[in-house]
Amino acid sequence: MSDAKLGQEPAYWTSEVAKKLEVSDSTLRKWCIQLEATGYKFVKGENDSRAFTKHDLNALQLFKQLVKVQRKTKEVASLEIVARYGARPGTPPMQPAQMAVQAHEFKDKIDNMAQSIEEIKKQLQEQMEFNKKLVERMDQQSMSHMREIQETRKQLVVAQERKKWWEFWKS
Repeated sequence: MSDAKLGQEPAYWTSEVAKKLEVSDSTLRKWCIQLEATGYKFVKGENDSRAFTKHDLNALQLFKQLVKVQRKTKEVASLEIVARYGARPGTPPMQPAQMAVQAHEFKDKIDNMAQSIEEIKKQLQEQMEFNKKLVERMDQQSMSHMREIQETRKQLVVAQERKKWWEFWKS
């Protein structure tokens, strides 16, 4: 723990938190950027550096659990963290205007995801149709080859019978 203090609460710096979480400094920074993009607020120290409180440490430990152990995406994990740890003790509640902006941003993200899903569904349907036609064409070719083989066998049998017939008269 460093000498940095936020009011009466001790603060930790990036390298300290990274060691506690057993991750690299760059991984911790990426996680923090993801959390901030989802609405989580870290306390900033001098030079706009993050000062981590016990509250942040708990949130990051859960984030690690969600991402590393439960294999959730960083986006899903950050939404869960914000829902659980987003409100800091002693911070004013979010204003209705902020909530409306955030709700609008989430709606846009959901709309974009829905559009992407529809595009993927369309591509999947096209691929399935292509595969179906390919299988049908392969079946037709297989049947055609089988008919050719059967016809060739018949011709061989007839040829062998003719040969035997000629040999019968030769003797």
